[in-house]
Amino acid sequence: MKHLWLRRFVPVLIVVACCGAYRVMSAVTPVATTVPVVRATPHAILPRYDVPAVASDAQLAAVLERVQPPVGPPNTNDLLHALRLWGPGAKFADPAIPSGATMRDYLLDDAVFRRLADDAPPLIDTTQEYQRPRSYRARRPRATDGQCAHGRRVGDVWRDWPAE
Repeated sequence: MKHLWLRRFVPVLIVVACCGAYRVMSAVTPVATTVPVVRATPHAILPRYDVPAVASDAQLAAVLERVQPPVGPPNTNDLLHALRLWGPGAKFADPAIPSGATMRDYLLDDAVFRRLADDAPPLIDTTQEYQRPRSYRARRPRATDGQCAHGRRVGDVWRDWPAE
């Protein structure tokens, strides 16, 4: 009973000291406001080996033919993935397949988006308070007319391939 006041006072003192130390450290430590841009373009992954036993040239050509951007009405999700795969400099022999620059402009330029997507609502919701990628699930959960299944990734296009 003799040291009861010590058993009650010391834990409170320790908590107050830790809070004070945290306050001093957070006030002194500068907080980074921007993330530095490491590079302006993504890394190019170059081939290391040419081993026909792994995949023949005909097999590689078949795979590349299969992963070309789809022909027909544009689907934002498909074009986003195609742009990530092929890049903005891609050009295809078939004129019906959109080029890399067209895919990039479809995602970055509202006029190009409206021209290619016909009656789809705008890709960017704009109000007086904000600008953000259009919500995918709120309107039509199974849309294919230019909707994007993961709207947060649409913003990555601005970072990866800025419009020229």
